[in-house]
Amino acid sequence: MVAQNLERRHLDATDRAFLAEKLTPLYEAEAEERQKAAGSHGKEGGRGRTKQESLGGKVPPRVQREPKSIERASKAAKSNPKYVAALKPLKAEAPDLHADLGKKKISTIMQAMRMLRERKREARRKTAGRPIAPSLRVA
Repeated sequence: MVAQNLERRHLDATDRAFLAEKLTPLYEAEAEERQKAAGSHGKEGGRGRTKQESLGGKVPPRVQREPKSIERASKAAKSNPKYVAALKPLKAEAPDLHADLGKKKISTIMQAMRMLRERKREARRKTAGRPIAPSLRVA
C-alpha cells in the first residue's frame, strides 16, 4: 500500500526518509516475530561446540544476511537507509532540529546533521574553556 501511495505523492528525499522512519517500528515488530518463530534454531553450536560438530561434520551453506528493519523501511519508502538512520540520533539528541526538518525550516537531513555537529562542538568548546576553530563552510 505504501508503494502505491508513494507514486502519487511528490515527496523529496527528506519526506521519504521521514516516512521510512515511521515505517521502521512495523518492520522491527515483524523481525521480532520472525526471531520468536525461529525459536532455538541456531543454538546447537553454542559454547564449546562448533556447528560443524553438532551437524555431524556437514557445513551448512552460507546464508545471506536479512536486511535490517531500517533497510526494509527505506526500501519501501524509496529512501536512502543512511538518511533514515541519521534521523534516529537527530530525534534523540536534538528534537528541535528534527521538528524543524519536518516543518521544512531546514532543507536537508545533512544540513540538520551539520547543525547538530556544530552544537556538539560548541558545547565541547564551552566545557573545555578553549576556542575551537569554526567549521569551514562554503556559502
